[in-house]
Amino acid sequence: MTFFSFAVPGQPLSWNRSYRQRVGYVKDRFGQRVMTVTGKAKTRPMQYKTEAAQEYQKGVQLACQAAKPTGFNPDQVIIAYDFVLGRDIDCDNVMKMTNDAIGKALALDDKHFFPAVRSKVIGSKTPEVLITIYDRAFWMVDIVEQ
Repeated sequence: MTFFSFAVPGQPLSWNRSYRQRVGYVKDRFGQRVMTVTGKAKTRPMQYKTEAAQEYQKGVQLACQAAKPTGFNPDQVIIAYDFVLGRDIDCDNVMKMTNDAIGKALALDDKHFFPAVRSKVIGSKTPEVLITIYDRAFWMVDIVEQ
């Protein structure tokens, strides 16, 4: 099998629902808090993934693992996204979060992914993301370095 498909039901999360800001402590390479000259712990704003985003990624990972055929172990993949949305969203944000989950499912670093949006439909009563993963080598998509 040189490709497989699966669906992730529901409206994907927007960036605002996926990440939150909080203040975190700056730590050195040994894990110790860095102190300012006044003796206070140094802080900086940090982003963290919401519980809803973690659940979405886990759903993607499980769906991908269930659909993946035995013996599908390419070095590089093309990921085609078909978005069927209830409301419009920025597809780049969803693809990044989804690619991370697919990477875990395939045990493949997402730097070896070639994602593309194939279609986007807005206004569906049953939103979902349809994902097809192709073995890049079989489909003869070349990468040209200059």
